[in-house]
Amino acid sequence: MSLVDQFIASLGFQFSKIVSFRFQSFWKSLFYLVILILLSGSIIAAMKLSKSESIAKQIHNLPDSYMINKSGASSLNEKWAIQLPQIDTVIVLGETSSLTGIQGFKNLICIGKEGWSIGRVGFPTKKLDYEKFPFLKNNEELTKKDLIHISKDLDQTIKTFAPIYLYVQLFLDLLIHFVLVSILAIAGSSFKKLLPITYKEVWNITCYGITAPIVVRTLFDLLGFSIPILTTIYWIAVALFTILSIRHIQTSEEIVNQAS
Repeated sequence: MSLVDQFIASLGFQFSKIVSFRFQSFWKSLFYLVILILLSGSIIAAMKLSKSESIAKQIHNLPDSYMINKSGASSLNEKWAIQLPQIDTVIVLGETSSLTGIQGFKNLICIGKEGWSIGRVGFPTKKLDYEKFPFLKNNEELTKKDLIHISKDLDQTIKTFAPIYLYVQLFLDLLIHFVLVSILAIAGSSFKKLLPITYKEVWNITCYGITAPIVVRTLFDLLGFSIPILTTIYWIAVALFTILSIRHIQTSEEIVNQAS
């Protein structure tokens, strides 16, 4: 069966076909796993890079009177969100008490009137005062003109760093999948007490369990949705896929035994 046929069968939870994948070589299953993750990661990375916009351009419309000094930052009538999807980061200027509209990002930098903070989206941020603001070390204050000048340097750094960040992120995703699929396969191989199934066979089946979850995760990333427990749901779905596949093998063998 071709990889495309296997993808369709896995996506459609066609367990009668999926259980036959356990007899194929380890390398074919590994190749499927790698291709699926690379394809998903490449699509997401391409989307992030295509949507990226320079910081300098995004802060161009800030009020000319806006400035930051060691006492605080100027007040803004509205919240400004500088989006950097290529590094999963959003910088929020102005009102930071309500952080709506930042779905799809992982890292958060808030620059408020009395202080600034950094952290992860969906989690409490680490609050800091402007005495520790990195760009104020050699300056008494930062005007809009200064910020645009600094942002141009940052844009060049991000432009260089972003591809590396995305490559590392993709590699880590691949590594995590390999490790967790292996762990789930170890757990699944405990079913050998009920039916003859090897670790390799469970590993092969588990590889195909990521199909539907990774499609959903990719769509969520493309649409800009962010769910804190998505990773947990993802791996629960993979585990259930493996269990249901093994259960199908057991049921099939019971039917065969009864028939004989």
